[in-house]
Amino acid sequence: MFYYSDTEVKQPFSGGFRKIDPHKQWLKHYGNYIELAWIAAREHGVHKFQAEKEIKICLKKLDYWYKRPDFELGQVLSEVAELKRTWNFSPRDPW
Repeated sequence: MFYYSDTEVKQPFSGGFRKIDPHKQWLKHYGNYIELAWIAAREHGVHKFQAEKEIKICLKKLDYWYKRPDFELGQVLSEVAELKRTWNFSPRDPW
């Protein structure tokens, strides 16, 4: 497991849902997505398989935060560009 477990039992959330910054969460998962895509593109065998499994989970999380009514994609575009530059990222990026 790199970031996401598909077997972990989810714990109920007891915090203030509206207090969570959707931009910060989306960027965290986007950074994970870029790293996982990098691993999937360069590794073989078990690591590639695991990264591809986790990418599916990561994309669901990105979509969840993207759909929050208080999320504005324009507020994260500069950070997205910086992450892409850092990782030299371009393959089939859904964002």
